[in-house]
Amino acid sequence: MNTPPLDLLKAIRDHLATATTERAAAIMTESVDVADRHWEAFDAAVTPLVDALAEAEERGMLAGLEALLATLAQAAEAR
Repeated sequence: MNTPPLDLLKAIRDHLATATTERAAAIMTESVDVADRHWEAFDAAVTPLVDALAEAEERGMLAGLEALLATLAQAAEAR
């Protein structure tokens, strides 16, 4: 897969948001049936999230993001 970089980052963000929302909803509900539906939605979001993260890692994007964030943190500390 050769997803454009910004699309790949958007996919990571979107799948992560869905997974965390569904996880929180599953934990907070008192109904087993409702919790099961939220866990199924969580599972459905995690697989494409991991796929997108793997693609980003293979392309060196995660290391690039880490370096960028480190540079931004250093600049913020220097202020």
